[in-house]
Amino acid sequence: MKNLISYFVLILLLTTNNPVRAQVGLNAGFGTGSVIDFFEFTESVGSLIFFPFTQISNKTIDKVGPFYVELFTYDDERLKFVLHYSYSSNTRLYYRNSDDSEVRREKNVYHTAMAGSQYAYVKSENFEVYLGIYTGISLRENTAVGKPDEDFTKQYFAYQISPVGFRFGRGFGFTFELGFGFKGIVSGGVSLRL
Repeated sequence: MKNLISYFVLILLLTTNNPVRAQVGLNAGFGTGSVIDFFEFTESVGSLIFFPFTQISNKTIDKVGPFYVELFTYDDERLKFVLHYSYSSNTRLYYRNSDDSEVRREKNVYHTAMAGSQYAYVKSENFEVYLGIYTGISLRENTAVGKPDEDFTKQYFAYQISPVGFRFGRGFGFTFELGFGFKGIVSGGVSLRL
């Protein structure tokens, strides 16, 4: 783990405008309304619209995340380079419409890794307003409870576009973003400049 963090720090330092002045920081937080939620919603509604007389329906019975951690580098300029990792999971229940009996239960775990940048529209010592753009990959691990032969793994193109993000604080601070993608429509957390 220590080597992995060192590797990420090295990549971030090499991609900054001036590696001599570059500094590193961490963000950690939680998002809501992510693209994953949208996938789950459209799957449920789509089956009702396109297969209204089907005998099986589904619903999400629990959800976790996305929780995220970001490593970023910055200098005195307005541009930051960011490495992002997030985790989220949910459990879906498939049931018969006639008697509500369970047909299948599956656990979905999403590991998302993205790289991106943030550009500060407004920047002062204690406050930033920024734009964030990230791209990467999301790995979905689907486990069918009691049916291991039906397990699968799938990859998705991951992205996040946050036209408005805020950071409050100097060394230790708080972040808040509005956007669309795998991080969520609304996300926020704590931030630490090392």
